[in-house]
Amino acid sequence: MHANMVKAWSMVVICVALMCAGCATPEANVKSADLRSLSMQELDVGLTLDLYNPNEYSIPVEGIDWRLSLFDNPVANGRANPDARIPAGGRTDVDVPITLRLSDLADTAQQLIRASQIPYLLSGRVHFQVPTGTVSVDFSRDGQWRNPLR
Repeated sequence: MHANMVKAWSMVVICVALMCAGCATPEANVKSADLRSLSMQELDVGLTLDLYNPNEYSIPVEGIDWRLSLFDNPVANGRANPDARIPAGGRTDVDVPITLRLSDLADTAQQLIRASQIPYLLSGRVHFQVPTGTVSVDFSRDGQWRNPLR
C-alpha cells in the first residue's frame, strides 16, 4: 500500500513539473500614470500597463488590483477586470481608468487643491490565468504630477 502511494504521488509531481515546464512568469510594467484631470469635484487618473507574455501560448488577464497614495497617504484602491488576452510571446497595453471624487478624499482634498505638485504612488498586482492556475505580478510607479489648478 505504501509503495503504491509513493508511486501515485511521484506521478502527480512529475505531471505538475511537466505542466510547469515552459511556464515563464508574465511581466507587468507601468507604461504611464497620468493625471488626466483635476477639478474641484474629482480626480481622473489614467494608468496604462504594458503586459508581456514570454510563453508559447496566450494568457488572459484575470484582474488588476490597484492602490493610489497621494502625499504619502493611501487614498483609494480598486479592481479592474479588463477583457484582455496577452498573445504568445507578445505585449498588450491595458488601460485602467481611475476616477475619484474629492469629497471622498477627506484631508487629502485640501492638499490637492493647494499644492503645485502632487506626489503619488500607484501600485498593484496583475493576475494572469496560466495552465497551472493564477500567477500574480506586482507593478509600481511613483512620481509627481503638476497640479492643473495652480
